[in-house]
Amino acid sequence: MTELFLFIAYFFGMITIILKSSFFKIINVNRINLIMLFTLKIVAAFITLHYYQHFENQKFNSDFHVFFFQAEKLFIQFSNYPKELVKLILTSKTETPEINEQLNHLNYWNREFDYGVFNDNQTMIRINLLLLFISKKCYSIHLLYFSFIGFIGLTSLIKTLTLYKKRMNNMLINGLFLFPTSLIWTSGVLKETLLISVLGTLIYLIVKLLKTSKPKYVFSILIFLFLVIQIKPSFFLLSLPSLIFLIINAYSNTYSSLKLFVTIHSICIFLFLITALITKTAYSKVEKDTIKYGYKFDLLRTLTYKQDDFFYEAKIKHATSTTELNRLNGEVGNLIKTIPDALQNVFLKPSILDIQVKKYWPFILENCLLIFSLLYLFKLRKKINWNSPIFLFFIGLSLTLGIFIGLLNPIIGTLVRFKSISYLFLYCGLLSIIPYKKPC
Repeated sequence: MTELFLFIAYFFGMITIILKSSFFKIINVNRINLIMLFTLKIVAAFITLHYYQHFENQKFNSDFHVFFFQAEKLFIQFSNYPKELVKLILTSKTETPEINEQLNHLNYWNREFDYGVFNDNQTMIRINLLLLFISKKCYSIHLLYFSFIGFIGLTSLIKTLTLYKKRMNNMLINGLFLFPTSLIWTSGVLKETLLISVLGTLIYLIVKLLKTSKPKYVFSILIFLFLVIQIKPSFFLLSLPSLIFLIINAYSNTYSSLKLFVTIHSICIFLFLITALITKTAYSKVEKDTIKYGYKFDLLRTLTYKQDDFFYEAKIKHATSTTELNRLNGEVGNLIKTIPDALQNVFLKPSILDIQVKKYWPFILENCLLIFSLLYLFKLRKKINWNSPIFLFFIGLSLTLGIFIGLLNPIIGTLVRFKSISYLFLYCGLLSIIPYKKPC
């Protein structure tokens, strides 16, 4: 009963923030509308949780639960060491031998192969550990907080768009919150929820700084840069070309936005190829595990082995929902050959051909709506400003992240979640150029 009252208190506290905070003041969007959208996110989070518990039989091993359970195990076992737990939350390190021993045996805290990249599982466990101090070990409260965190990220994306486009169709704005990808994958205790919040807020702060030139935003930007690196360092690197384009475009009038966009991304592709060539190692001289443990960096082999990990996961889990994906072999030409598969899998899968799998129906509908939206925009092509910097920015982000995700993952079941950030950025890009029609 205590947990229920606490849940209700936190919920109404969040409602009060939405009603009173200037952050949630959006042109053409009523705050009551935002409250309804937030409430729907919470309902969707519990429905998704119920589905995974009762239809997928994944109460203890789904990504919706594991980070909470691992954090709870630490919290219960070491509740007498609050200072050390706080230190672990802030630094991911502790000097207490008992805690270190438990961490070594804690699932998801250490990865078998980390490729020399920061372990984002630790970030998720640490955040859940922090919430345990105020949640009474109630999972529903964690779900509530993560739903609010995801809601902040989506609101940040809408606010970013309004800085470039003052008027937008209210129904289309609601669509960003109500699409299945948004409702399902930015509401649970998931990395995607946290990532859309941090990336969305970072984008908004950068655009706000570019528009106002107020230095007060610099400190906040640095904080969110740090958070992005803690959650998904690879996503931060992949976002750099689009961020660089947006910043240069704000201060340069020499080139059109489209020409600048193409130039910057071409330079980044060139740097990628140079890095691939410089770091290339011979298979006969450098062992596979040397790359997978991060002792030696080889860009193309890292991508190859990461893709192998997904194929291996599909094999051991007997995944039936795999899609066609060319196997990487550590060569540039082979990587380029795989990009069409990657794009198709991210933006068109699952398709109408996968309709026999009921759990894909929301995402099939979503992909069909995407196709219809593209056809509609093509019809209005003469009325659209294709040089819009915010459109190019979001499209660049969507394609870069989408290609990366699509290159690695052949499993449709996980692909629908992993591609969620890319999909939301694509929707933002399309939303930014759809002509506004005044309501009758």
